[in-house]
Amino acid sequence: MMGQSQDGSSNYSAVTDAEGYFKIEDVKPGRYSILLERAGFVDADKRGGRKKSLVLEPGREIKGLVLRMHAAAVVTGRILIATVIRCPMLRSV
Repeated sequence: MMGQSQDGSSNYSAVTDAEGYFKIEDVKPGRYSILLERAGFVDADKRGGRKKSLVLEPGREIKGLVLRMHAAAVVTGRILIATVIRCPMLRSV
C-alpha cells in the first residue's frame, strides 16, 4: 500500500501482514491518493480509472479502514504451430 499526498510533499508505504493488516504512523494531515499493489490483482487506482483518496484531519486517527482489491483476469489457452510442407513438384506462379 502506498499513500501520496496530493500536493506531492509526503509519501507513505506499508506492507500488510499475512492477514492483510497494516499500520502507518506519524502521517501528516492532508488529502492522500491511495495505491494498492499485489501480483495477480488489479491496482486499486486503475480499476475503473478512479483513484482512491483519503483525507486525514489533524489529530484524527483512522481505524478499521477496509480496502478491497480485485483479482486480475486470467487467460489460458494453447498455441499451435502450423507446419508448412513444401512439395518440389508444385511451384508458385
